[in-house]
Amino acid sequence: MCSDINNDLITLWNEIKYNPIKVSKYYAKLWNELNVDDDKERKKKYFYMVRERFNREKSPLDFMFIMRTTTNGMPRYNKNGEFNNSFHVTRNGIIPETLSNIILEWSKLLNKYNVEFKCCSYENIKPNINDFCYLDPPYANTKGMYYGALNYNDLWNWLREMSCKYLLSFDGVSGNIDNTYRVPKDTYSKHEYLLSGNSSFKRTIGKSNDSVVYESLYIA
Repeated sequence: MCSDINNDLITLWNEIKYNPIKVSKYYAKLWNELNVDDDKERKKKYFYMVRERFNREKSPLDFMFIMRTTTNGMPRYNKNGEFNNSFHVTRNGIIPETLSNIILEWSKLLNKYNVEFKCCSYENIKPNINDFCYLDPPYANTKGMYYGALNYNDLWNWLREMSCKYLLSFDGVSGNIDNTYRVPKDTYSKHEYLLSGNSSFKRTIGKSNDSVVYESLYIA
């Protein structure tokens, strides 16, 4: 099972699972309309037209398109819950044929393993002792800019009650800046740093993306 409080993501994943061809064809239509020429101003207007339509209608098909053509492919929202990430002016979006193959492969895997998608907060997940959980919450240094706010003390208390094994991804090191968060030591048995590339968060907020990032991985 996969869960998230962002219903847009959950709805899209269910579409990918059950209607992969529909998702692929719709994306191809919008991608071709976006890339009919190289006029950057026209492209920007087209993207924002689709973004406005998505904020009105909440179509997962439009969501797929804006996620593949927005800055760094990140779902960012304003205080009113509207998607507000900007158009990636130097990025045309993944070509339809490539994305279609990815969508079809994901759909096969999701159906093969009967993956269920639920829109809910982690507190509503009740894992059994033989389950395994991977947690990837909003990182502390992102200041809640992606979706919703998180009370970390509540998260630590929830982890303390876990009876199963889990992995937690969280703040690490970006270049010379150590963002490692003081995760309570009684919630994990081992802490590792994993190389994850350059900082997409810094790209999103308009800063240099030269910093190599090591994410924290907490093992319980």
